[in-house]
Amino acid sequence: MLLRTLHIADSFDAQTSTIAGSLLGLDCALRRLDIEPSYCVGNSRDHNHADYHVAQSSSLDTLAAEAALVHIHGWGTDFTRSAALCAIRHNKPYLISSLGCLVQHPLERESRISRWRSRLRDRRLINGAFCLTSINEAEHVELADRFPAKRIDTLSYGVDIDRFRSITPDSTSASLLPEGKTLLHFGPIHPQEGLVPLLKSFAELGLDARGWGVVLAGDDCDGWQAQLEAAVRRKGAVEQVTFVRSSSLATHRFLLSRASIFIATGLHFRCLATILQAVACEVPVLASKQLTPPGLEHEIRVCQPTRASIRPALGELMNNSEDQRKNMATSALCKAREVADWSACAQSWATLYEQVIQ
Repeated sequence: MLLRTLHIADSFDAQTSTIAGSLLGLDCALRRLDIEPSYCVGNSRDHNHADYHVAQSSSLDTLAAEAALVHIHGWGTDFTRSAALCAIRHNKPYLISSLGCLVQHPLERESRISRWRSRLRDRRLINGAFCLTSINEAEHVELADRFPAKRIDTLSYGVDIDRFRSITPDSTSASLLPEGKTLLHFGPIHPQEGLVPLLKSFAELGLDARGWGVVLAGDDCDGWQAQLEAAVRRKGAVEQVTFVRSSSLATHRFLLSRASIFIATGLHFRCLATILQAVACEVPVLASKQLTPPGLEHEIRVCQPTRASIRPALGELMNNSEDQRKNMATSALCKAREVADWSACAQSWATLYEQVIQ
């Protein structure tokens, strides 16, 4: 008997580094376990995908009525709240994968009154969920501290390793990349990504950074790219720091093929599919504790998103030989096939779903 699940997100556009980039491959993995997923999106600009049909928000009520459970990816928007209310109305169990949305962002300056209003507004919906899920142990600790009476499960988001490796790279951005060895970062150009301590750490490495360049691949966010570009010019590092757009999985694939080290030193919890994509492409990874995928803690280099932690970790990786970095990346890929490929980690989703409907 098929178990029907409804997945809710603000976007299922797989041509991004968001949750959708990770969910690519989940559909087939769940169907092999006799789970029939459907998908409903809050962003009206989303379209159908090769893997599955994505319904618009107008279909939410019908899909929720047909599903055995509702899985909400992300939180804090009108659409995700509507999905929880819809599940309650149809007496359907639901779970919330907050993806960092239920813990305070380090750079946010939200007033105590605003936090109180937000908690009061969401309390009924969060309390009504079967459980909350965290992306890793670090977020699990923070969620447990904020919601001590709530069940918290760590749920691994995966990647279809062989599928991503088989994508034909789009090399149209090749002329923009610096010569020599490359540190690659994917994500919006914003301080939450830890770009300031990353660039300062790179500059402080001095001669150890000779022959290396930094590529920041992502969209500008709130005008921060212009500020970072101005800072780079003041430091005379224009030839070492490059900003590029990365709007497709094919572009991601190409940039990873040119990367020597992948960097993900974000300050805040979120599902970062690009870390798993880097591992899939055998690129050594330096990641902050907040972004480290479960099961890979010993296979990638983990640091805190601060200059004091990033600088020695980055220097060590850059000073390693090519063979040492290659061995690290190969070990990470082997481990990822065991714990992070959808063929492996979808079973934990199925087990949790069975507990939800019991």
